[in-house]
Amino acid sequence: MIMEFFSIYQKRLLWAIVSGAFIISLLHSFYYRIPPTVDAATYDEIAMNVVEGRGFRLDGPEIPLGMDRAVGRVVPGYQLFLAAVYGVFGHHITLIWFIQAVAHALSVLFMFHISRMVFREMWYPAAGLIGAALIAFSPDLIIGSSMLLTETIAIFLMLWFLYGFFRYMERTSLWTVLWSGAVFGVALLVRTPIGVLLLPMVAVFYQKKKLVHALLFVVLSAAVIFPWAWRNWNVYHAFIPSNLTYQDNFSAGNHPKASGELDETRYEFFPSSDYRTYGPVVANERVFKAALRYNAAHPLHFIKLTLYRTSIYFSFARPTGWWIYLQDLPYDRFVVVVLSGLYSVVVLTLGIAGIWQALRDATGETKKRVISVVAMLVLTPLAIVFLIVETRYRYPVYPFFALFAGYYAAYLLRYGTFFERPLLLSFGVLSLNAIFDALRNLDRILERL
Repeated sequence: MIMEFFSIYQKRLLWAIVSGAFIISLLHSFYYRIPPTVDAATYDEIAMNVVEGRGFRLDGPEIPLGMDRAVGRVVPGYQLFLAAVYGVFGHHITLIWFIQAVAHALSVLFMFHISRMVFREMWYPAAGLIGAALIAFSPDLIIGSSMLLTETIAIFLMLWFLYGFFRYMERTSLWTVLWSGAVFGVALLVRTPIGVLLLPMVAVFYQKKKLVHALLFVVLSAAVIFPWAWRNWNVYHAFIPSNLTYQDNFSAGNHPKASGELDETRYEFFPSSDYRTYGPVVANERVFKAALRYNAAHPLHFIKLTLYRTSIYFSFARPTGWWIYLQDLPYDRFVVVVLSGLYSVVVLTLGIAGIWQALRDATGETKKRVISVVAMLVLTPLAIVFLIVETRYRYPVYPFFALFAGYYAAYLLRYGTFFERPLLLSFGVLSLNAIFDALRNLDRILERL
C-alpha cells in the first residue's frame, strides 16, 4: 500500500520535498541570522577584498601579495561567488542565504534523478524520494546552507556533475562531456577533495573506449582551473592549481601530539612564525616535509592516527551541534545535537546496509553503476582521513549514503521487516565505533558540546 502511494504521488511528493528543503533552509537562515565567524569570516573578508579592488587576499594591503595567507587557506571558487554577488547587489548576506537555499533544493532534485539512473530496473519511487528527503531535511546541511561555508555550493556542484556522470553512462553524449567537465572544474575550485571523483569518470571513459571524450573532459576541467593556477604562478612563482591547505592540514594531523582533529598542538612542532618568515609557499613546504619525515620515522603512529581519523569521520558521537551561534541558546543547541546525531545514525546505518543490498540485487550494467557509486563513497573519505577530520568534512559523503539509504528503506517497506541482518550488523559496527570514539575523546566532545 505505501509503495503504491509513493508511486502514484511521486511527482507531488518530490516537489513537496524540494520546496520543503528550500523553505526550511531559508527560514532557518532568517531565524538565526548567523554572522560570519571563523572560516565563514575568512571567506567573507576575502570576497570583500576582491570587490573593493584589493585582490584575492586575506591580509591587509601593507602585506605583499606574495606573502598573503589566502592561498594557504582556501581555493577561490566560493569566495569569487560571494564577490560576484556582493559586487552586483552589495554586501547583503541575506541574498547568499537565498541562493544557497536554492542550491540546496536543486541538490535534492539531482539526488532523486541520480537515484533513478543508478538503480534503473531495481528502482522504486520510494527509493528516490527517501534518498532525496535525507538530503533535503539533513540538520547538518540545513545549518550549512545558513552559513557562509563552501559545503552547500560544493555539494550542489558535485551532484550536478554526478547527474552528468550517470547520464553519460546511460547514453554516451559529447554535450554531456562538455558541460559536466566544466561543472567538475568549477567544483574543484570550490572544494578540491571532490577531485577524487575523477577516477571513476576515467574508468567509464576507459570502459567505453572514448579517449577523445576523456581528453575533452580533462581539458575543459583544466581550462576552468587555469586562470587561478596562472594567477598563483605570477604571484607566488609556484604551480598551485588549488591551494596549500592540504600541506597545512597534513602537518596538523601528523605529529607526536596529533589527535586526528584540528588543534593547536601542531605549533609545538611546526611554528606559525614560519609563515611570516618564509611566505606561504616555502612555509607550507617546510611543514609538509617535516610531517612526511615524521611519518616515515613513525609509520605505525601514522597508521594509528589514520584509523583514529577514520573512526571520527564515521562516528555517531560527532553531531554538528556545537556551532558558535548556538552557544547562548542551550535549548536550541540540545535540539540540534539530538537531531544531527539521529540523522547520522539513520543515514549511515541505512546507507551501509543499502550498499550490501544493492550489490546483492544488481546485475549487468546496473551493477557497474552501483559499483561506481560505492567507489565514489569510498574515495570521498580517503581524500580526508590522511589529513585531519572535522564533522563538516564528511558532508560531501552524505549524498552517497543517502542514495543507498533510500534504496534500503524502499527494500524494507516492500518486505515489511526491520530486523534484517545487514541492518543490525551496520548499526552494531557503527555503534561500537561511536562508543570507541566517545571514550577516546570524551573530554573534547564534552568541551564542544
